Amino acid sequence: MNDFQVDVITGKGVIIFPGALIGRIPMAPRGTTTLDYAKIQHEPVILGDDVIIGANVVIYSGVVIGKGCLIGDGVCIREKVVLGDHCIVGMNTKIGARTTIGNYTRIMDLSNVASDAKLSDHVFVGPGVIMGNDNSMGRQTDVGWAGPTILDWATIGMNSTILPGVTVNKDALVAAGSVVTRDVLEGVVVMGVPAKKVRNLREEEKHVR
Repeated sequence: MNDFQVDVITGKGVIIFPGALIGRIPMAPRGTTTLDYAKIQHEPVILGDDVIIGANVVIYSGVVIGKGCLIGDGVCIREKVVLGDHCIVGMNTKIGARTTIGNYTRIMDLSNVASDAKLSDHVFVGPGVIMGNDNSMGRQTDVGWAGPTILDWATIGMNSTILPGVTVNKDALVAAGSVVTRDVLEGVVVMGVPAKKVRNLREEEKHVR
C-alpha cells in the first residue's frame, strides 16, 4: 500500500471489480473542516467472506464489511463504518463516517446515509433517500453531530429526507417523498412534509412480532 491507503484484510471468495479504491485514508486541507484528520488513526479495512465490491467503489480506512454483502458500483463508504452481514448498498450511494448498519439491511441507489447514523437489522432504505446529521447546518462548530437512528424492519420510502437525530422506530414505514422532522413511533405509517402519522400498520403488514 502507498501513503494514502491502509491494509485490506479479505475473507474467502471476495470479488473486487476494476477501479475500486479500498483503504483510502481521509484527508482535507487544514481549516476546511473541524476534524483534525492528521490525528486520526488509520485502521485496516476488513471484508468478510463472499463480499462483492463493484466498480469504482471508494472505501475509507477502518471500515468493516460483514459476510455476503453487495456493494454497488460507485459507492463511497467513509471511515470507521461497520456494515453487518448480507447487506446491499446500491449504486452511487454514500455512507457517512462512523455509521453502523445491521444485518440484512438494504440501501438502494443514490442514497446519502449521514455520518454517525445507526441502522439496525432488516432496514430498507429506498432510492434517493437523504439523511442529515447537523441541525445547525454548519453554523455552529461546538455541537455534536447526530445522524438518524433507524430500527429493525423500518422502511424508508424513496426520495425521503430524514433529519438529524430522528429515530424511526421498529416496523415503521415512511412514505415516499416525506420529510421526517421528529421521531416515528413503532408500527405506524407516516407521510407528508413534514411527515405525520396516517395510520397504524395492519397485522399482516408487520415484520416485528
